[in-house]
Amino acid sequence: MPAPLTITITNTDRTSQELLEFALNCKDHRQRRRTRAIAFRLDGMSPGDVAARLGTTVQSVRDAASGRLFRVQPAAPA
Repeated sequence: MPAPLTITITNTDRTSQELLEFALNCKDHRQRRRTRAIAFRLDGMSPGDVAARLGTTVQSVRDAASGRLFRVQPAAPA
């Protein structure tokens, strides 16, 4: 079994409380979910706990915390 992936959040310009307050005002539900995921991780919650709380997958939480926020869909074949 591979070693668990460790992610270090290096941008700490905002506290988790500030991120949660920002998320309350987000109109985009995906941005709101990502922001809340980062805030909960800053508070020390495990990725599994964050995923359960937000109703999403652990991979989505890891993507949000690591900055891989956008996925590009491949173009349809011509």
